[in-house]
Amino acid sequence: MIQVMELCASRIRGNQLVIAGSGNALLQKVPFFPFGFLSKVIAQQMDGTNVAFTVNVLNSGLGLLSPGQTSVEIANPATTLPAGWEMFRIMDVLTAIAGARATNYIPGGIPYRNLDGPDPARSGVSKANLSTPINQGGQTAYTDAQRCIYVLFQPAAGAAGAHWELAVTGFNNVSR
Repeated sequence: MIQVMELCASRIRGNQLVIAGSGNALLQKVPFFPFGFLSKVIAQQMDGTNVAFTVNVLNSGLGLLSPGQTSVEIANPATTLPAGWEMFRIMDVLTAIAGARATNYIPGGIPYRNLDGPDPARSGVSKANLSTPINQGGQTAYTDAQRCIYVLFQPAAGAAGAHWELAVTGFNNVSR
């Protein structure tokens, strides 16, 4: 059986996404399948002075979100984001010029798997309940895939207080 999920971030949070500081970025956790196929991403600025922006869809929160936190504003993203964060991109970066919408429709979808979750050595989680082992620095580590993806908004300077809209669609074959 195939399940389809279509979400609009403004419905998830009860309001549109807001980036308070000029030149800041926003990392937003979006409830989604822990693994599956991403088939559509649309982002657009809803108000304020139109600025160019980029959107990255990631399979990890990069360790920047505290437990229970759904978004974090990142000042000076060029120096604050962890080294190698681009390795967690699910798809190519989306870029929009001022006043335009960033859109990507992916026929057949792009496969992804969430890479976040508790470390069983610290949390006492049974390895029987964990997803695929991954290699970290020569050692095998396990993750408990979270039911989400992450979206990193990076507007050009001058977008302080602007509201943003995000829509994503994906599907998952649950018979696997």
